[in-house]
Parts: sequence; C-alpha cells; structure tokens
Amino acid sequence: MKRISMLLLFSAILMNASAQVSNQPAKQRTHQKQHREFKKHKKGHIYKNLNLSETQKAEMKANNEDYKKKEESLKNQPGITLKNYQEGKAKLQKEREEKESGILTPDQKAQMQQMKKDRQAKNERRQKMKMDRMTKDLSLSSDQVSRMNAQNDLTRQQLKAINQNDKLTTEQKREEAKKINREARKNKETILTPEQQQKWNNRKNNKAATSNNS
Repeated sequence: MKRISMLLLFSAILMNASAQVSNQPAKQRTHQKQHREFKKHKKGHIYKNLNLSETQKAEMKANNEDYKKKEESLKNQPGITLKNYQEGKAKLQKEREEKESGILTPDQKAQMQQMKKDRQAKNERRQKMKMDRMTKDLSLSSDQVSRMNAQNDLTRQQLKAINQNDKLTTEQKREEAKKINREARKNKETILTPEQQQKWNNRKNNKAATSNNS
C-alpha cells in the first residue's frame, strides 16, 4: 500500500512538471500577443491624435496590408535563413515607415515629434520617481546615488542616439533599446550591495505577484 502511494505521488509530481513545461510556450505566446496588441493600440492612439483624414486612414490601411503581404511572402520563401528573413523584414519595415511619413502632412509630422518628446519627458519623470523610491527603500549612499544617476544619464544618451538613427527601423530601435536597458540593469546591480539587491528583487517580485493577481 505504501509503495502504491509513493508511485502515485511520484506520478503526480511528473505530471505537474510536464504541465508546467508544456504551458510555458503558451504563456510566452500570450505575452507576445499582448505586446503586439499593446503596440497596435499605442500606434492607433497616436494616429487618432493626429486627426487623420479618411483618405489618409485608407492609405495607412493599404500600406499596412501591403506590408503584411510582403512580410508573409518573405517568410514563406523556400530555404530562407533567419538572417535573410530578418534583413528582408527590416527593409520592408523601413519601406512602410517611409510611406507612412509620406502620407502625413508637415503639421502632423511636427505634432508626432512633439508627442515623442512629451513621452520622453514623462518617462524621465517616472525614472526620477523610481530613483527616489529606490534611494529611500534601499538607503542608498550618496556615492551610490551619484553612480546610479550617471548610469541613468548614460542610458538616456544611448537611447536618444538610437531614436535619432534614421537608418534603423522601429523594430530595430526597439531591439537595440532592449539591449541597452539590459546592460544598464546589470551595471546597476553592481552598484548595490548583496543585501540591497535581495531587497530590491523581493520588492519587484512582490509587485509582479500583485499585478498578476489583479
């Protein structure tokens, strides 16, 4: 009887582990889908604020549909490598963005640039609030605060340079920004003591758990 119970328990553990592994890709796909929907909503919100005419809306829609067809055709090319696909996709994105720019009026382009500046200023304010909270919660020394601020300034300069690089597509800029932010996080971790790192990680984990449960 004891042996049967142990076998049942072991089987249950295996089934649970398998379920967690099998569910991981689904979670990743869900996250990717949510990210795509967020980008779509964000872009739609920007264009809504630009007060596009019906003709412009139709041209934007046609441009996006043309991009999707070309991207799907590229993806289905026999024997295409990942590198060639990524390079081809980057060219298509650049082409789409150039067409989008041609659809907008000079005033709308200026308005879009102002919206980007406003968004950047908002992000900087949010970053300062985060830094103030970190300083208080972790009892950072003046030297640590100085080094953190220096890292934040460097990150802003790097992100600004990427944003102003017209040779990169929007997706390429996004990927480069991710790399810079990852590197910045690593550098910040070296500034904190092990105890401060643990406390900050616990705080982030608790925040993530609260967000998932809401």
